[in-house]
Amino acid sequence: MKKVIPGKIKTQLRLDGYYNVLNKYGTQHDSTEYYQWASGSAVSDTELADLYAGNGLFSTIIDAPADDATKNGIDLGIKDKDLQKQIDNHLQTIRYQSKFAKALRWARLFGGAAVVMLVDDGRLLQDPLNWRDVHGVEELLVYGRNEMYPLWVSGYENNPDDEDYRRGGTGIPEYYQVNSVYGNYVVHSSRCLVFHNSDIPESSTMANLYRTWGIPEYLRIREELRNASIGPGYSIRLLERLSMVTYKMKNLAGVLSTADGEDTVLQRMDMATAGDLGLDLTPDGIATMNRLNELEDVTIEVGYQADQKAADGETSLAEIVYWNHYGTVHKDGSVMIPARPFMDTIKKHSEELSEFSQQALSSLDTADAVANAIGSQAKSMIQEAIKGEEWTPNAPITVEGGWMINEYGKKGPVPVYVEGKGSTKPLIDTGFMRQNCQYVIVKGKK
Repeated sequence: MKKVIPGKIKTQLRLDGYYNVLNKYGTQHDSTEYYQWASGSAVSDTELADLYAGNGLFSTIIDAPADDATKNGIDLGIKDKDLQKQIDNHLQTIRYQSKFAKALRWARLFGGAAVVMLVDDGRLLQDPLNWRDVHGVEELLVYGRNEMYPLWVSGYENNPDDEDYRRGGTGIPEYYQVNSVYGNYVVHSSRCLVFHNSDIPESSTMANLYRTWGIPEYLRIREELRNASIGPGYSIRLLERLSMVTYKMKNLAGVLSTADGEDTVLQRMDMATAGDLGLDLTPDGIATMNRLNELEDVTIEVGYQADQKAADGETSLAEIVYWNHYGTVHKDGSVMIPARPFMDTIKKHSEELSEFSQQALSSLDTADAVANAIGSQAKSMIQEAIKGEEWTPNAPITVEGGWMINEYGKKGPVPVYVEGKGSTKPLIDTGFMRQNCQYVIVKGKK
């Protein structure tokens, strides 16, 4: 018997698998034994759609099985060749292969999908399908899970004597509400071909969200997709970091001891770096690089400063700009001032501003001149947006003037008189806000 020393923990071994006491695999000291599964959060349908549109690997994962499953069509087992040909021609007319492939794709993407059959049976969409009086299928409409909602209030198909029950079984919603950009309507489940990506156990934390459907394929491959997408990028970055260059300079200590020693060393480093990149810079190129280095810690703030006042000399101009940019609402949630996001023009025209900045960097003599040119250009872009963009017109009371209730008075709602501007064009009543747009150059790291 092995002696157990008090205060020592005896090595415990697994009795249900492999173990290795040398590397501690399978023992209580095996770090991998502490890995536990944590359920992930649900993903919005918008995020899934954007991921499908923007990630080629993910879209292939979604599309490939659906395309493979439908590429050979379907075999109805009809022995009458003329009838088979007639049916095939009609199926091609309603594009059944592409519709089924789309339904499978949306089922894999969103967790479920449905094909609504427009059947000529003499009944309405919300009526049960009259299987004995079907004259044909006129069209197939495909909807993702995010466009079809079971109407639980109407109950389930749970009558064993019902033909729909025998086809689908209990737990199937009797009706679906379709909410699509192409229209909203209620349809009976018998007119729907429902596609599930896969069933989900009732004990799952996501069972309520994806009930009667399946789970999006992304939830199963989230971690693997992330690793596959970002792995190559990280590999390239690691290779870049491993590419280390050593610079040698004679009498480095002596050069640094002089008054301009540090600037001299930095200039030589810039020239050496350019040489490593295969660049043979001209004197103008070196001057441009120096200006760029000077601008590294420069920030250009464009817009309205905290100390600026409105035309009345009391209200903060920045506050008025905020109201007009983001808009305001009444206490009941209705719009008071429509949002007119003129400050976003910098973001919208970032490429134009970038091109202007490059031209200024190469043509102007000093870093200060470059910074002032960029600030002035950005300021002009905001001013032009205030004047030239098509914003929501002024409200009638803003145009004509009159009395209104200010719900946000300091002591509660109070009547105020609005001076009519006489124009439907917003933001440029007096030109004060447009004229007082400024830019400030801040030097040093923030």
